[in-house]
Amino acid sequence: SDACTTFYRLGAPQTHVMGETILGEIPAGTDAVDVAEDGTVWAAVFVADPAPGREVRSFDGDAWTTRRTIGQYGYALRVVAGRDGAVWALWTGSGDRVRLGRFTEGQWSTAVVTRTEGGLRPSLVPGADGEVYLVESDGTVRRVEDLDRWPVIARADTADEFDMPRAGGGMVWWVIGTDKESNDVVRFDGTREAAFDVVPDGQVTRVVGVGSDGAAWLAGQIDQGGCDGIIRHDGSEARRFLAGTCPVAADLAPDGSVWLQAFSVAVDPPDRTVDLYVVTPEAVVE
Repeated sequence: SDACTTFYRLGAPQTHVMGETILGEIPAGTDAVDVAEDGTVWAAVFVADPAPGREVRSFDGDAWTTRRTIGQYGYALRVVAGRDGAVWALWTGSGDRVRLGRFTEGQWSTAVVTRTEGGLRPSLVPGADGEVYLVESDGTVRRVEDLDRWPVIARADTADEFDMPRAGGGMVWWVIGTDKESNDVVRFDGTREAAFDVVPDGQVTRVVGVGSDGAAWLAGQIDQGGCDGIIRHDGSEARRFLAGTCPVAADLAPDGSVWLQAFSVAVDPPDRTVDLYVVTPEAVVE
């Protein structure tokens, strides 16, 4: 509908949307969505009535429940489902303070983690195996261990809202550079950084996610500016999957599989029909 976006529980990728199980509708004004281990859908939602504001809501398969009202001047930055059933949320209040909230056993606990600087805001980033990371506006990456414990594990050379560092398996990956001459992907292993020129004939545009094995999944472009599938890089080898396609959305599943929507650019003109794909950890390049 005009007000909502329908979402589905995905099965085999061959069945596509028409064959999936419809779960419900994401409310209009939703800023962020994540799914917990038990299948509960969590979202940060803008509401207009009875007064403008933001809410954190959950969907259990039957109905949406408001879990926290942030208020008229607040802004929900991200909601991430973590380990042991905990859900983490990041939001601003009426001032410049940014609060980190943890929802467990029906209760919220909160802490002030930082302040906004020049309009830039931090973000929560999900990692592998339920890990949660706090990425500040200057590129500082922190591992969220508790409400009052988020040690710095890396300082990335990027703070782009759409190109946040991603972490998993003890590794943090991010993209530096904006063109072919200076475009690298950087991996931080907790001790040192290493840079990789993953796409010599183009550029990496973003890190989609990092698996529990520490390998990164990357989206990029070839020299002429066109898409060319998705790349897995483990620090020693880069493998491209679904060459000739242009991913429009992608995410990692808990089992390490990458689910993505993409259309074909292997034909002229490109076929803009978006299909659903999955690349499993056992996949090999044909």
